[in-house]
Amino acid sequence: MRIGWIGLGRMGRPMVMNLITKGFDVTVQNRSQEKVIQLVDIGATAGSSYAQMGEDFKVLIVSCL
Repeated sequence: MRIGWIGLGRMGRPMVMNLITKGFDVTVQNRSQEKVIQLVDIGATAGSSYAQMGEDFKVLIVSCL
C-alpha cells in the first residue's frame, strides 16, 4: 500500500519511520526539506508538492502539531 504523509514534526516523523521499518511505501512532504531528506535516506520517497500529494494518494495522512 502506498501512503502519502504530510507533516514531519514531533509526531509525524517517528510514525513515518515506523511505517518504513514495517515495509510500507511512504511518500512524504514537509515545509522544511531537511526532514524530508532524512526520511528519504532511510527509504521514503519525496513528494513534489502538497497538491501532488492530494491528487496521487488514496491514503493521505496530515500530521500538524
